[in-house]
Amino acid sequence: MLMTPKAFTRLSAPIALAALLANHSYAADSTINSQLQDQTGLAVTIYNGNLALVKDQRRLNIPKGEHDVAFMGVSALIKPQTALLRNTQDANAIKVLEQNFDFDLLSPQKLLEKSLGKTIKIARTNPATGKETLQNAEVLSTNEGVIVKIGDTLETNPQGRFIFDELPPNLRAQPTLTNTLRNNRSGAQTYELSYLTQGLNWQADYVAEITSSNTLDLASWVTLTNNSNTEYRDAKIQLIAGDVNQVQPQQQRPMMMASRALNELEDATPAEDLMEYKLYTLPRKTTLANAQTKQVSLFNASNVQSLQKLIFNASTISRYNKDQQSQSLKPTVELHVTNSKKANLGLALPKGIVRVYQRDSQGNAQFVGEDSINHTAENDTLKLTLGKSFDVGAKRSQTAFNILEQNNRQTITYSTSYNVEFTNAKAEPVTVSYVESFSGEWELTHNSLKPHNTAAYQATWQITIPAKGSTNLSFTAKVKQ
Repeated sequence: MLMTPKAFTRLSAPIALAALLANHSYAADSTINSQLQDQTGLAVTIYNGNLALVKDQRRLNIPKGEHDVAFMGVSALIKPQTALLRNTQDANAIKVLEQNFDFDLLSPQKLLEKSLGKTIKIARTNPATGKETLQNAEVLSTNEGVIVKIGDTLETNPQGRFIFDELPPNLRAQPTLTNTLRNNRSGAQTYELSYLTQGLNWQADYVAEITSSNTLDLASWVTLTNNSNTEYRDAKIQLIAGDVNQVQPQQQRPMMMASRALNELEDATPAEDLMEYKLYTLPRKTTLANAQTKQVSLFNASNVQSLQKLIFNASTISRYNKDQQSQSLKPTVELHVTNSKKANLGLALPKGIVRVYQRDSQGNAQFVGEDSINHTAENDTLKLTLGKSFDVGAKRSQTAFNILEQNNRQTITYSTSYNVEFTNAKAEPVTVSYVESFSGEWELTHNSLKPHNTAAYQATWQITIPAKGSTNLSFTAKVKQ
């Protein structure tokens, strides 16, 4: 199909050219072109791991017989082999015979590349008279610049407007999926095109504000990111939380950088089970623009019960640290939350990052640490590592090491003794957990305080340190390694 010369000019932005041609037909045959304006319904299910299922419904009038139907505005990162087209009123109304995905998008550079070896026109304006003249030019090269032949001369990067007589085949303003189909029903019908695509992601982010020594407020946000080179307008959004297996695809074309937009929505409906995954449905439709990051509220929970812990983890006791020097220790600050209704929570929590805040004496919220969580089912416990304590510390010193038995230097039984001095600079007493790990079979032959808990290779003490004071723990362990 021939276009008027003014329809193709040398533009500075591919987007402007795409917009100029958005409503033009792209073929000289009987192709039926469907634009985004034809959409009557849109649903998008987004998975963790760069995957989404799109269900795009459009109202089209396809005559009986065999036709090419071009669905414009599909995702540029569509997996074409997953596409399925159906008539929503009659499953047997159409039969898809062939399918093509056109992702070679229209731009001034692409127009020139497709015109190699062909003659185009160059419009030049005389700066003195303002008169415009047209010259025929054969495009010879577009590699690192443009080379054209005008008459008997060659020019590089010629000045002027490039004018093209026609649009090259398979060059689209938008990513387009074309189906060759046989239709048995006439008149306006609703058709649904469903497909899997990359370029859509979601993740959960959490904001926790500590309100007392044993409670916090927890808010969850879902961050949606669209880098699929199309817009999902007024779409029903659902989210799948869980690790869905995917065959690793080949490397995709680079994605665009995402901008950021904030959109506050109502709380989402509770998660429902879908096989071994969780499905969240956002309560109202929303629009995901291309190259956009959007945040929606998932839930808010108040007065969630929590427990703050200080935990010391000493280096593992081994046969190789018989001459160990004194070790200075700082406890890890952990925040434990039981995900139960009794604790004012009890929700299916998708994996994400929890950022924790606490208000200072002037009422300003201050950031005190963050940690990532995995998918967390109801009644599981969240353990958030926030950092190290400033005021509480310990000094661990080895006081003795004796070899009790040795077998060809392969197996050794030894006795080792330690003294641990705990200090607390706070104005109130604190209770800490102190964990010792052993590299073999072990038993305590002496200890000044009985362990609170023991496991196969571990002993844990609960130590109370007085305000502005210190306390000591001493023990001797017999270890077979």
